[in-house]
Amino acid sequence: MRRKRDLGNVHIQDLIEGIESTGESATEKILELSPDLIISANSEPEIYEQLSKIAPTVIIPYETYRSVHEEVEGFGAMLGKEEEATKWLASFDEKIGELRIRMNGVMAEGETVSIFGAFGKGFYLYGDGIYRGGLAIYKELKLTPPERIKTELIDTGETFKEVSMEVLKDYAGDYIFLDESKGGTLDKDDKVWSSLEAVKQDRVFYLDAKRFWPYDPIAVLAQAQEVTDMIVAKKEKENAK
Repeated sequence: MRRKRDLGNVHIQDLIEGIESTGESATEKILELSPDLIISANSEPEIYEQLSKIAPTVIIPYETYRSVHEEVEGFGAMLGKEEEATKWLASFDEKIGELRIRMNGVMAEGETVSIFGAFGKGFYLYGDGIYRGGLAIYKELKLTPPERIKTELIDTGETFKEVSMEVLKDYAGDYIFLDESKGGTLDKDDKVWSSLEAVKQDRVFYLDAKRFWPYDPIAVLAQAQEVTDMIVAKKEKENAK
């Protein structure tokens, strides 16, 4: 099943020719396609029952896979494409390795990176999961989180946490990636925000939701590239002063 918003993923536009959206739960449309296998993230029992009458159905709820390797290997096994999965991951690992080398060449030992988000009326921290580039930043590039993000999110397996603006300093890294979505905005004049060292040093990077909300393996690789480019460019600019 492919929904319209999935097909809107900017990272896969050159790969989706001929793929049609079936809608959120358009069983009639899916029936017309006579699929051999159905893969869906919708875990509602009634939807599974309807789909499984059409073809063998696999439900993969959000956050089932916690890394690119888990996801690609999982789909490779599911589709009988283990060899292709191994080949793709080898290429992925090579590219990520090159990005890590670039990043290691500019990041000072001990420098940390945070991912913050203003979403709706709340303010959030993000760990190494599927949200806001967490997989790319922490799992793949292996950038260092502040200690409290490590202990409260990454070590516990939590992928996001809502906090108040007042405690941001406890979670702020030397670099901050910031997402503002669903009407959420961060008051840039707030004293707590302006007191953060990353803000003072102009080391805040604003995330494009279209590019950093997707979390599939192709998106993760693209995000890792973009994050690397952002930080390297910033470091080069600082060193040129």
